Amino acid sequence: MDYLKTLVQDMHTVILATVDDMGNPITCAIDMMDADEDGLYFLSAKGKNLYQRLIHHNRISLTALKGKDTLHSVALSIQATATEIGNERIPELFEKNRYMYEIYPTEQSRMALTVFRLHDGQGEWFDLSCSPIQRASFVFGKTELKKTEFVIQDTCNGCGTCLSVCPQQCINATTITFTIHSQHCLHCGNCMQVCPMHAITKKRISNMGQYERRQWLIQYLLQENTEYRSLSVPKDKTSQNNLLRALMNVRMPVPVSRQFLTIQDAWLKEETAQKGIVDCLQLPQIQPGIILYKGDITTLVCDGIINAANAQMLGCFCANHGCIDNAIHTYAGVQLRAYCNNIMEQKGRPAQTGEVIVTPAFNLPSHYILHTVGPIIYGSLTQSDCDLLHTCYENCLMEAEKHHMHSIAFCCISTGEFHFPNEIAAQIAVDTVRSFLSSLNTNMTVIFNVFKEEDHAIYRRLLTQM
Repeated sequence: MDYLKTLVQDMHTVILATVDDMGNPITCAIDMMDADEDGLYFLSAKGKNLYQRLIHHNRISLTALKGKDTLHSVALSIQATATEIGNERIPELFEKNRYMYEIYPTEQSRMALTVFRLHDGQGEWFDLSCSPIQRASFVFGKTELKKTEFVIQDTCNGCGTCLSVCPQQCINATTITFTIHSQHCLHCGNCMQVCPMHAITKKRISNMGQYERRQWLIQYLLQENTEYRSLSVPKDKTSQNNLLRALMNVRMPVPVSRQFLTIQDAWLKEETAQKGIVDCLQLPQIQPGIILYKGDITTLVCDGIINAANAQMLGCFCANHGCIDNAIHTYAGVQLRAYCNNIMEQKGRPAQTGEVIVTPAFNLPSHYILHTVGPIIYGSLTQSDCDLLHTCYENCLMEAEKHHMHSIAFCCISTGEFHFPNEIAAQIAVDTVRSFLSSLNTNMTVIFNVFKEEDHAIYRRLLTQM
């Protein structure tokens, strides 16, 4: 859900709280007139007391409510910074809120108006109209999510005392260490009060460790799909990581909350940091402009990495599969599949063998990902197969040059799952790269990134041959 646009389109009028010079809180009703990724927009006249308060004390809080009564209402609250941005957007805001022409009918009457932007904020959505209740926190701008949630720690013994006092039945008791579905929690604190093991505590999300992030992400994805809600969460770290990766792998390219992305991004970046980030420029060159590296391509710092994709270009949907496509989509985050889906919907067809699409790398240390479809070998290798693999490498190099990339890392395209013979594939890769680098006056560095010792030996032999 786009909470800011929902606020503008479905609620519109909010109660805005500011403080005066004495620190006294003051509220007023005001209309939110537009929203984009930068924030919310509203008008004020320079002669109003509100204008003076916003200029002197620019932090605000607001609340909007919609519904006929408490049990049929949704509420949205935001805390943000208000900044005056002048009168440039006034015509646009009037067009989007045409009732303003009746309040300020002439150009002269609008002279004192100015636009404020609410930015760098966080908010909470609270829906009492459904059962169990729904709540979600979100951020916009450069704000880090800061909120508190009730969390059940490992000292939980599964006694079940908390279950009877939870008014929304939002405690998951399918594992010995219970978990709380935070999106349904009223924050009443009953569970914390009655827990004999003192296993329930209130924690700030901004201080989440990897355990809390992992738990939160798993619960979000389990609740997102009704088919998964009965799944139990394993207790050990490795199994939890596998479950989270599996849920991300099979997830369709559908919208996701900003809070999910904030927590997912923090979790992925920490996971990658723990694996060890490798700067390609610190690696030794086996030939001028060429590096051979055996390791994890998702940890490489370089301008672009190549992904051996399939014709759908949406990543691998097989849970915890060992292919490079799966690894890259996992550690880039769910944003990558959504981005690829937008590209493929515009194309209106599957990608052709040898075709390349370029995307951001999102949570990977590299800047870009170049996705290419290699040839699949069903029987005997043909010259056409070799030509198509050459095209993959050549098109990736051309796209890298086009996007001003100075360092790119190739995986072993079409070997493994696509059954291209490793030795011949490596020879094609090396010949294509050598030819490209020698034919152009370029300072591009190419990394041949391999994962298996077999491939490392093949590339080392080919690259050390005169």
